Amino acid sequence: MSVSALDFLSPQLLKDCAGSRSFERGKEYFDSESVFGMEEYQGKVVAKVSGTHDYRVKLWAENADELGYDCNCPFAAEGNFCKHCVAVGLAWMAARKDDGKQNSRGEKRATNLDDVKNYLQTREKSELVEMLMREILENENLRGQLLLAAARSNPRGVDVKAYRKEIKRVFNVGDYDDYNGGFGYSADIEKTVESIEDLLEDGHAETVIDLCEYALQLASKALNYVHESDGEIEDVMEQLQELHLRACDEAKPDAENLARRLFDWELSGDWDVFYNAANKYSDVLGKKGLKLYRQLIEEEWKKLPALKPGDEKSYGGNRWRVTNMMESLARAEGDIEKLVEIKTRDLSSQYHFYEIAEIYRENKQYNKALEWAERGVSDFPKTEKTDWRLGEFLANEYHRRKRHDEAMQIVWKNFEENADLGNYGNLKEHAEKVKPAGAWQIWREKALNLIRQNIAGQEETGKCLVSSRIG
Repeated sequence: MSVSALDFLSPQLLKDCAGSRSFERGKEYFDSESVFGMEEYQGKVVAKVSGTHDYRVKLWAENADELGYDCNCPFAAEGNFCKHCVAVGLAWMAARKDDGKQNSRGEKRATNLDDVKNYLQTREKSELVEMLMREILENENLRGQLLLAAARSNPRGVDVKAYRKEIKRVFNVGDYDDYNGGFGYSADIEKTVESIEDLLEDGHAETVIDLCEYALQLASKALNYVHESDGEIEDVMEQLQELHLRACDEAKPDAENLARRLFDWELSGDWDVFYNAANKYSDVLGKKGLKLYRQLIEEEWKKLPALKPGDEKSYGGNRWRVTNMMESLARAEGDIEKLVEIKTRDLSSQYHFYEIAEIYRENKQYNKALEWAERGVSDFPKTEKTDWRLGEFLANEYHRRKRHDEAMQIVWKNFEENADLGNYGNLKEHAEKVKPAGAWQIWREKALNLIRQNIAGQEETGKCLVSSRIG
């Protein structure tokens, strides 16, 4: 191997990057000779590590002493330096050491990619093209990448049909690998999305909008048929939605047509594609697009019955989606009262009163916030347990107004209903807000007395359920 930018690599660096456990497991892979096809070119090392599955690894120097890495295993996809990277790093260092021994003995080194490059430079262009075309026929991944490159540079304009054909191929459910939880063409999916992004850089924003929507349609369909453990396709779908928004910002498509498409996606699509569209696309839609979007969603909104305290909430139909779309529209328009009005369509639980109170609190309308929080308690039977979020909101608001007795009554009621360690700590936190100081000692004794009573009652039935750690 030639002089490399990875000469700073060492076992200790690999251990620092991976941690002790992954380092030892990676060493086991190396010791069992599970690293195959390792090559180095222009400072980048590539190899395959064979274990339960085969994983592709790349290592390179980010700068003089920082290691870059990539592996297509799920653990590395989360940003971790995995055992496969360790195995390849150790294999590379071992190969470098062997090269040094061979050079000192004057032995001939193994042929590497630099030699391949030198060989190719001696061949005629027509011979290289023919060689590549034969490889393209056998290598579907390479064929797809080059077809997109040709479609992008087509002198008659971008070949959209070629892009659609490749998008359809990479999201083909038939290539799903059930054990890995991903598609057989995972790398191709990324390359295809990158190629679509290149079209945006070339100024083909309208084409990008169309291709993103087509790709999202196929990706959504694929996820309806497969179980994905590592979230790879969902990550790609997020990238496509971000790219779609960027393209809309550039192309400025017809606002009403876009509003209709986004509405249909958000109302009927799967996997939350274009979720919160009115808010995210508000600048693109403008007044005209938002007006149509509002008309479309309000037609659905009228179909939903109002729910009052005590009503049983129905999750059937599109209630959750329609409600979210209405809220998104109100937020996009900055209409606080409209947002509250939407929330009041469903007052079936105390949590919804809490949400309204939070809206007013965030907008510094504290009297309205308190009014709705108090209604969240008074509008429900006194025998019903108070939602803990609503209770916390009320207690904190009472503290803010120096109404400490009312705050402590709420917190104490919560502790009475569930005298566990968490609520004991919450009781302490609130008692320490009471002025003058010293209230915690009173509430602490009261809490311990309740705990003792609970323990005594439970011991009579042979069940001691209260943690002895409280005290």
